[in-house]
Amino acid sequence: MLALTMRYSRTIGGDMYFASTAVVVCEGLKLFVSLVLLQKEEAGKGFVEVLRTKVFNDPLDLVRLMVPAGLYTVQNNLAYFAMSRLDAATYQLLYQLKILTTALFSVLLLGRQLAPRQWGSLVVLCLGVGLVQTSSLKSGPEGSPEVANVDGNSSNSSN
Repeated sequence: MLALTMRYSRTIGGDMYFASTAVVVCEGLKLFVSLVLLQKEEAGKGFVEVLRTKVFNDPLDLVRLMVPAGLYTVQNNLAYFAMSRLDAATYQLLYQLKILTTALFSVLLLGRQLAPRQWGSLVVLCLGVGLVQTSSLKSGPEGSPEVANVDGNSSNSSN
């Protein structure tokens, strides 16, 4: 549902909003919800005390949390960029590659082991992404591939 809403909002006519603004608003909303849940978890303590003890007392832990947060912000900006230029089905399947990269990094960097069924699921996911990518290419009159634009027209890749 999110992908369809994003696609619609990025492809309708009229003034276009900045994707970075949408990402900042979304991240701010997540921060607010996280702080509310943290305060609820630590009921009985003051809000400032909870922030000091859980967030600011361990600067190394704070830096460790900032790295993935920054990467997710970049990823979300790129998601809006991709949604503006890809059809919804292709975007949704490519977006699922996050699962593959997360699995590979958890195996390579964290030393986790995946069950054979999990590896099989990852293979099926990659095959699905590949099939959608190849089916989105059409042969043009001269045999050169054409890619569908956001507005539904096709453009020859040799132009």
